[in-house]
Amino acid sequence: MVKAMATRLVAAMVAGRFGWGLAALAMVVVVAGAVPVPSGISWT
Repeated sequence: MVKAMATRLVAAMVAGRFGWGLAALAMVVVVAGAVPVPSGISWT
């Protein structure tokens, strides 16, 4: 039972970090799309 709870806790933490990562990535994409980017800058 303790092991199952620990597994759920870890899964929740991983999902939370993944969710925050997706949110941050979405914000970066929106900001980058809203701000004109000089053609001289390479994003690679």
